[in-house]
Amino acid sequence: MTRTALVGAALALAACSSPGAVPPSPPEPAESPSEPPAPTPPASTSSTPTPSDAPAIDCTAWTPDEPYATPLRGPLVEPDPRLATTLIDKSFEVDRAGIERALASDDLTVQWAAITAVSALRCHALLAAVEAHLTSPAPVAVEAAATLVELGRGDQKQRGNTALHAALSDHSWPEVQLTAATYLARTKDSAGVAVLRRALASQQDALRLQAVLAAPAFDGLDGIKPVAVYESVLLEAKDPSPLVRREAVYRLAVLPRSARQQALLEHVAAHDPDPKVRRAAALRLGAPDDDASR
Repeated sequence: MTRTALVGAALALAACSSPGAVPPSPPEPAESPSEPPAPTPPASTSSTPTPSDAPAIDCTAWTPDEPYATPLRGPLVEPDPRLATTLIDKSFEVDRAGIERALASDDLTVQWAAITAVSALRCHALLAAVEAHLTSPAPVAVEAAATLVELGRGDQKQRGNTALHAALSDHSWPEVQLTAATYLARTKDSAGVAVLRRALASQQDALRLQAVLAAPAFDGLDGIKPVAVYESVLLEAKDPSPLVRREAVYRLAVLPRSARQQALLEHVAAHDPDPKVRRAAALRLGAPDDDASR
């Protein structure tokens, strides 16, 4: 899997909100922030998992109009490749038989969607096939581990948890490393806090953006406060990327209201060197669009 494909994948995966949160990058009047494109990973050359031998237990029926979510991934929105629509687009049915076939696919995008569907639709009978993906490439293995943590029981759940912890030590995949840290944080496990802090200080814009998206999941772990994370990104335009700062504004604006949050938005609206970042902050303070554009 190429680094370019991985970065796109990690951003798409990270863009899923924590449970109860809003989707990333809310739209602005007349202009919407750019979003990372949905990844199109190359076909995997790794061996495919053996279909589950578990009894044929139907998955929960998929309803296209209902929210699609799992406990660790949160609600999934377009263009996330883990949505059930990915399976349909690739000619797989969103039922037990179709998901089982998709788990044995060589297409990494299909694997992501199938592994997520097992959790979203509570397909306990397919957990053995999901577990076989713990030896797949890192981006797939972390998703498999998350599903085992979400849906597995006993030793199987523990093996998923162990795999997420192991991913924290794989420094060759920083984007996947942060995804694993975020999933652990949503179980109130602080093991990945150091990964988040390193990502916020990364030289890679994409990794810092992923960290901004992930910060709310770490709230309260080892002293992490999302508003403090966004202060570190926004005050004196500390982060050099306007895109990262603008995403921090969006995330800051949906935190519970506080004087600290208000003061930070006011500071950014008045002092950020980038007009789009200033406009984003002003709009979230309630300024009319013509004022926000100044």
